[in-house]
Amino acid sequence: MQTDHRVPTTNTAAMRQQHRKRSVSSVNPRKRDRHDLICVVCHAPAMGYNFDQITCESCKAFFRRNALTNA
Repeated sequence: MQTDHRVPTTNTAAMRQQHRKRSVSSVNPRKRDRHDLICVVCHAPAMGYNFDQITCESCKAFFRRNALTNA
């Protein structure tokens, strides 16, 4: 019984290309989803959740100022 002690060779160019494909496909959906958000107040493009709602930066600033002055 003989044991094969050779180190397997790998094609590093193919590995890099496959890694790039995975990286691009995993990043693009997140960016696309983030740009698809619409502010529930003014319907402008939104960046995320603020005060438990999806809002744009302008509405976020408006509600932050008013929430602090009315408290």
